[in-house]
Amino acid sequence: MGKIQKTLVERVANKASSLDANIRLISAGQGSSGLYEAEMLSQYGPSAFPSGTQLFYDHLTESEDWERRGNHSIKDLVGVTTSAAVFNAENSALEAGVKFFPNAADFVREAYEHFDLSIEAAAYVSDEGVVEAIIPSPMNCVALVPKGGRDGKVTALVESYRENHGKIVSNRENARDERKEITVEPKDIEAITTAVAEAIKPMFTQLSEALTPAAPVVEEKTEEDAVDVGEVTEALIEAGLTKSSRSRVLEAVKAGTDIVEAVKAEKALVEEIKESVVTDDAGTVKVTGNKGETLSSASKVRL
Repeated sequence: MGKIQKTLVERVANKASSLDANIRLISAGQGSSGLYEAEMLSQYGPSAFPSGTQLFYDHLTESEDWERRGNHSIKDLVGVTTSAAVFNAENSALEAGVKFFPNAADFVREAYEHFDLSIEAAAYVSDEGVVEAIIPSPMNCVALVPKGGRDGKVTALVESYRENHGKIVSNRENARDERKEITVEPKDIEAITTAVAEAIKPMFTQLSEALTPAAPVVEEKTEEDAVDVGEVTEALIEAGLTKSSRSRVLEAVKAGTDIVEAVKAEKALVEEIKESVVTDDAGTVKVTGNKGETLSSASKVRL
């Protein structure tokens, strides 16, 4: 079997990672190209430097600018902004988030305190040297330079979550070695829990009161409303009513009927019943209606 000659090329996978950071593009004040006023930066900055604005190594030289028609080399591209520029009123500066690509991440991580940032943008400048407006353009960019003209800087590095085992490290300028890990002690958790519980306690109390049904109102009878048993008994005896009649009168009085009216009604009922009862020659008791017809019969009746 014949031999075939091959050229072997071993490739090493690029394990470098990108780097997120926060930057200050420019602040209000006198720059190398003119005077940048805070109001102008606030008005034109966000549209002049939208998300995706490119960052390059160094500015173009005059000859490069002419030869390349204002275009940087793709080999010098180091990152892009991840947010539109935002005007920070506290320091009168334009700020943005940035993603540095793997080809520049390690360099930025190690050297960001030792270089500046400088904008490249189209602008209107007055005869007095005041920058009146920054014009939105796809050619606008930011350059990493040894010394900037107007306070541009990488202000913070935000390291990858996985690379730092869950720790997010923020480095402010002139404080690169001051990395602090925030630790929460059990006593702190207990204090926070207690504070939250005390804060929401009034809300639960109000909710509980709102959901608790009101107790039924029980009207207590006064001595005036209570039935005078002695008075009723005396009236029943005087009326000469039978036991069953007395029971019915007592129930009527308890229901609210006046004793006199109750006795009167009971007597009328008894008389009506008596008038409807007749006894034939055989001694059978019969109950008749108003017209004399027989309604029922029984051996005995009790009133």
